[in-house]
Amino acid sequence: KRLLPNMRDGDVDSRWETRPQKGKEQVVFDLGSTQPIGGLVLYMGKFTTDAPRDLLVEISDDREHWITVSRGPGEIGVFRAVIRDPGRTPFTIDIGDRPARFIRLSQLGVDPKWYWTIAEFAVLAPPR
Repeated sequence: KRLLPNMRDGDVDSRWETRPQKGKEQVVFDLGSTQPIGGLVLYMGKFTTDAPRDLLVEISDDREHWITVSRGPGEIGVFRAVIRDPGRTPFTIDIGDRPARFIRLSQLGVDPKWYWTIAEFAVLAPPR
């Protein structure tokens, strides 16, 4: 928990991290109120090897009933992000236009060496 503020400090050289990926890592964000969400950005910074091996993204209004909005390997998104912006590595996850208060990220893959890292986290508004 002590590393959670690193995801919102504006510095892609600091990070929230897990130990090597065991497939049971999870982080939940509370946006404070239900609001429209168009996507998420997980900035990886220089920690590009720490992509989630199998990332499940879910949203909820009440933290009891969850809707899956994305699932897949993070390496492909991080590879694309490195090409677009190698300094910040913004791994973007499009979830359409969905209202939610809570966002749950679950890392379900296994990697005995590499961590799961999020240097910065941002919520994108839906496109207008």
